[in-house]
Amino acid sequence: MSVTVGIVNYNLARFLPRAIESAKDAQEIIVVDDRSTDDSMKIALGYPNVKLVLHKENSGSAVQGWNDLIRDASQEWLMLLSADDELTPDTIRIIESRGAEADWVWGDLEIIDAESRPTETWHYNAFPTSMKDCQAFMRNRLELYPTMVAAFRVSWLREHGLQGLEWKTTRAYADTITGWEWLKASPRLLYVREVFARYRKWGGSESNKADPGPFKMEFAELLRRGG
Repeated sequence: MSVTVGIVNYNLARFLPRAIESAKDAQEIIVVDDRSTDDSMKIALGYPNVKLVLHKENSGSAVQGWNDLIRDASQEWLMLLSADDELTPDTIRIIESRGAEADWVWGDLEIIDAESRPTETWHYNAFPTSMKDCQAFMRNRLELYPTMVAAFRVSWLREHGLQGLEWKTTRAYADTITGWEWLKASPRLLYVREVFARYRKWGGSESNKADPGPFKMEFAELLRRGG
C-alpha cells in the first residue's frame, strides 16, 4: 500500500512544518494552499519533496483543497490532514498494513494544544462500524461519524465521483455533510483501535468559532429525510 498525505493549508505557517514533517514516511506529500498571506509558501518551498497546489484565490474553506487532493493524489491511499494537525509515527504504517481491509480507515485522535502537547484522547471504540449503523448514529447524535481526519482509498473516491461538500448554512461543518454523503457510496469502514492522528484544538480553529445551532437544525432535517 502506498500513501499520499494531503495537507490543506491557509495561513497556518505556525504549524505547517510539524504537519509536513509528521508525513515524512508517506510516498507522496501534497500541500494545497488556499492563497495564504503569511509565510506558508516560503516554508513549504523549503521541503523539496513536497508538491504544491496553489489557489489563485482564497476559497474560504478546506473543501476545494480536498477536491484538489482527490484529483492529484498519485498513490493508492489519500490521508487528509489539516496543516494544524499532525500524523503519529504509526499513521502510515497503519494504513499500509491494514488498508487491504477497507476503503475508509480512521482511529482514535490524540488531542494536542497549540504547542503540540497532548491534552486528551478521543476514543471511537463505542461507535458502530457498519454503514447502516453509522448513518443511524449520525441521525441520533447529529455528529460526524467517522472522523474526516482519515485515510481513503483513492480508487474508491474516484470510482464514485466523490467530492468535498459545503453546507449552505456554514462552512465550518463541511466535514460532517461530506462524511454523510460519502457514506452513501457504501465504503468498507475500518476503525483501528490505536491513536491514528493528532488533532489540534487551539484558539484560531474555525470550529471553535462556529455556531452549531443553525447547522444542527438543518442537518437534523436532512437526516430525518434520509437525504
